Amino acid sequence: MTAASLAPTSALTDSLSPVVFRGFDEEEISRVSRCLGVQSRQLQAGDLLAHAGEQRGGIGVVVEGTVLARNIDADGDTLLLDVISRGEVFCADILWTDGNRTNYTVSALSDCRVLLIGMSKILRPEGALCELRTRVVENLFSVMLEKNRKMEEHLRLVSLKSLRSRLLHFLLTRAQDSGASTFMIHLSRQEMADHLHADRAAVSRELSRMKSDGLIDYYRNSFQLLRMKSIESRVV
Repeated sequence: MTAASLAPTSALTDSLSPVVFRGFDEEEISRVSRCLGVQSRQLQAGDLLAHAGEQRGGIGVVVEGTVLARNIDADGDTLLLDVISRGEVFCADILWTDGNRTNYTVSALSDCRVLLIGMSKILRPEGALCELRTRVVENLFSVMLEKNRKMEEHLRLVSLKSLRSRLLHFLLTRAQDSGASTFMIHLSRQEMADHLHADRAAVSRELSRMKSDGLIDYYRNSFQLLRMKSIESRVV
């Protein structure tokens, strides 16, 4: 694993600041970054951003690339809880857990850039603060609402009884997100299985059956939904 690097806050621009700095110009981003202690961090695939149980001083926002949030139980079983893409947050659970400890292990799926935003001046403001802080809080609130919606969607996904239903739901959501019936999934089969709370071999077998049934086609990480209306009718 290679060490992640930190970049100065002057490297932040509006093109690298989704959601949290929505509506800010470049000068405002630089000013509020100094106020709140925002850092830009460049990572490579496999780098760890957080360990479950560790105390953290802030949350992260993905600027480029993708990171994964996993829950690993006492038996070593892994559940891939979230695939976090551009503009989405990670380690937000520190806002409501005792001691600001995260429950998840977070790692980079691909080369990526993230913003690390210290929460102390947001949650426990003291002394002089820039007038832009309130706008950051408003944007963070919007981020958290979207995060809750996404977690509810994942709970609905893993609650589906059959593996085929879970796979169809998962693939249909990815197609809708991409806006096309042909799309890429940047997860290994093991990571896909962890996300669906299923066995990897069972996922591979079911994908093969769905391909034989003419529902989907795929080659490695490239997928195509062949019968969209039929698939949509199966996902309740």
